[in-house]
Amino acid sequence: MSHFSQHLWIGVAALYPYIRADLGLSYTEIGAARGIASIVSGFLQIVYSIIARYVPRRFLLAAGNTLYSIASLIISIATGFYHLAVANLLGGIGAAAQHPVSVSIIGDRFEKVELSGALGVFYGLGYMGNIIGPLILTQIAIHWSWRNSLLVLSVLPISIGCGLILLLKGADQPTLKGKEKGSSSLLADAKTALRNKSARMTIAAQAFLSGGTGQGVIVTYTALFLKDGLGLGDTMTSVLYSITMAGGVLGTLLISRFANRLGPLRTCIVSATIASLGVLALSFQESFSYLLIPNLLLVGLFAFPTSNLMQSHISSVSEPSERDLLIGLYFTVGFGLSSVWATLIGFTIDIFGSFRPAWTLMAGLAGVAILLQLWAYRLSK
Repeated sequence: MSHFSQHLWIGVAALYPYIRADLGLSYTEIGAARGIASIVSGFLQIVYSIIARYVPRRFLLAAGNTLYSIASLIISIATGFYHLAVANLLGGIGAAAQHPVSVSIIGDRFEKVELSGALGVFYGLGYMGNIIGPLILTQIAIHWSWRNSLLVLSVLPISIGCGLILLLKGADQPTLKGKEKGSSSLLADAKTALRNKSARMTIAAQAFLSGGTGQGVIVTYTALFLKDGLGLGDTMTSVLYSITMAGGVLGTLLISRFANRLGPLRTCIVSATIASLGVLALSFQESFSYLLIPNLLLVGLFAFPTSNLMQSHISSVSEPSERDLLIGLYFTVGFGLSSVWATLIGFTIDIFGSFRPAWTLMAGLAGVAILLQLWAYRLSK
């Protein structure tokens, strides 16, 4: 439910066409606002991973959820770019806790051979927020305004945050407990973690994949592409956007199951390859056609699982003392560079006046990532 609430917050991207038109923003400004969240969230991933070694993790998750609610309230009263940027900044601080802290808790409770499936459930059910959020938020926006959508959105995250403090009691002890706090050196663990060549190469692949088929750029620009690029109406945009997100949920749940048998990185390479071809195919979509539906479904189906598959691979090739630091670094690099890519993609759309160069750029970034994943797989053998 905590992860679900984060993706309700991410689903605010479905309102960007309304927000952009009402506040008079450019695509570059939209990308920059999202980029601010990614930069902050990326940097703080590793900070949360370090704090989680010593502090009960449910408090970190609860604080993150509360910040989503505050960010939603700020956007609901926004009158310009700076309000949107500040709200995304707070949302990014909150979002930074979700993945490294949650993955740390799950990593403690599942064996390596089960971890891909467990993370698949965690991510897949969380991604339900990407489906439900846009449908509900768009309908409220159509009938009552996008500002009221955000007021409604602000209620759930803080409620779930309060529930986490109670429901996770006793199940979220710090990564280092008792004597381990004194016997484990953060610097020594960091040096050991960075010597893990396969994990390092996987993190390098994430640096490019975050701009190619990363959920951040897909979520940010899909609704804008459908409404502004293809000229579709509000309802059709909402439905097609939700189909993309539904593909993400199904893909994460189903493909992660195969990863338990095939191995997470091998599965990720195949998934990323198909997703990049789907993104490239979007550059040839100039108006609505029935081929657009399977194209968007394909992108969601194979793009969304790649992140948890790479996390699962890093967990499988690292020791517990290394895992949290490597996962934190993975998110730091991924989220940090996602902000750069999101801004660059928005700038590309503004310069060329078309989404086609942006989709082509994203497919190229994914291609580089796939080559790095193949290298990481070879190093893990």
